[in-house]
Amino acid sequence: MGRGRPRSHQQALAGNRVALERAWADRIVEQTELGALVGAGGGRREPFHRWLSYRQGFSPALVRLFLSEGDLPDGPILDPFSGSGTVATEAALQGRWSMGVDVMGSLATCAAARGLPPPEFVPPSEADTFDALYAAAGNAAERAAVLLALASAHDGEGHRRNETPAPRALLQETLDMMAADGQGPRPQRASFVQGDARRLPLEDGTVAGVLTSPPYLSRYDYARVNDPGERLSGGQGRRAARQRQIRASRVASAGATALSHPAVEEARQELLRVGRRREARAVAGYFPDLAQALAEIARVLMPGGQIWLVVAGADVKRVYVPADLVLCEHMEAVGLSVRTVLLARRVRASGRRLGDLSNVAPREVVIQAQKNPS
Repeated sequence: MGRGRPRSHQQALAGNRVALERAWADRIVEQTELGALVGAGGGRREPFHRWLSYRQGFSPALVRLFLSEGDLPDGPILDPFSGSGTVATEAALQGRWSMGVDVMGSLATCAAARGLPPPEFVPPSEADTFDALYAAAGNAAERAAVLLALASAHDGEGHRRNETPAPRALLQETLDMMAADGQGPRPQRASFVQGDARRLPLEDGTVAGVLTSPPYLSRYDYARVNDPGERLSGGQGRRAARQRQIRASRVASAGATALSHPAVEEARQELLRVGRRREARAVAGYFPDLAQALAEIARVLMPGGQIWLVVAGADVKRVYVPADLVLCEHMEAVGLSVRTVLLARRVRASGRRLGDLSNVAPREVVIQAQKNPS
């Protein structure tokens, strides 16, 4: 927003977002103890969850909380944005049938290996690169081991770390870890498939509960994060991945799309006013993609089935986008009744003025909702 504009003009530019904040204020409940659970750190030492340090994931303790407090009917648990597989893995370890769906095939391969016997992989002596090791792998568990070793050589943004052991040494560390975890109960009630959350491969009304975290708006380039594994396992790079994924970032925002909400259009127009066309396209594309995924979740949930959606709002080049509340309204529109928006943490410590509201900052939240009875 430009400096020197009258406050009345500032309020007019933010009117739809202010109205949305006020409409949902009484259902936003601060629960800061969730702050430690919506991040991935909680699973870095737990068996199976430690296999893939996925920065965009959350703690298995959140899955256990969902299973104990979610008031779930009998039936399987679904995560349609499975990522590293935390939800389906932990639900299976707790005795529930579960499924993880992710658009990235390499992630589904790694997660599925948790239910398999640990691989006894002895690659040929001449195999000293990840490509050679992957080519030498003879089954799904061995391929997953190579992918996990490759992931450990990269940081959370998909960049190669400066100093790492040789590929064979990383593979051996991974095999040792898989063998140690495989001595205990395996999550054999979990299945993982490559698929699109906007077109779920499930029948209507077959899922008891959904715990998931879709991509956050403009937070990460998910195609870059997963690029090393996708290139190794499928030979496809970032361009192909961006064509399949939710349009959450400025580099994955191509294509015209219908706008979904007055607050979204308001934020988009503000970005256009400050010359941020690619970011404006990302904002416009993100919500129709998520609305389609939410409609699919509503379709596959049983009547009375529960959903906890972990998501965050965003400041996109200093333009506030209340993504969490827009998604709440999308959920209500497809028959998912929102009970509570649990505020786990503020994404930015200090808030800014939004119209006549002060100290407004993006939130990371857990939206708790239920499918309406038929």
